[in-house]
Amino acid sequence: MIDVAVLVTGDGDFVPLVRALNKQGVRVLAAYTGDGDFVPLVRALNKQGVRVLAAYFAFESKDGSKSFINERLLAAANYGVDIDALGSSKEHKHDFATLFRKA
Repeated sequence: MIDVAVLVTGDGDFVPLVRALNKQGVRVLAAYTGDGDFVPLVRALNKQGVRVLAAYFAFESKDGSKSFINERLLAAANYGVDIDALGSSKEHKHDFATLFRKA
């Protein structure tokens, strides 16, 4: 496992992280975020041949706040998975239920 906090400099320089991932032979990266700040990282990884899956939750909570993915991040990623939609899908409901336990 790679510690992202150590490899990404405070100014948003993702080069150390990309180098570390290449050194370890990473070919697919699953990013569980909707934050558009990661677009440069996704683009840098794509240039190095690393495919990126962006997994996110898209929903509206009872208090009206919304969770979503940044559109630029979704466009930059090779794959996008709306985890909330999987939980609502009749086809995937059983599989989804086995992934998470209620606290």
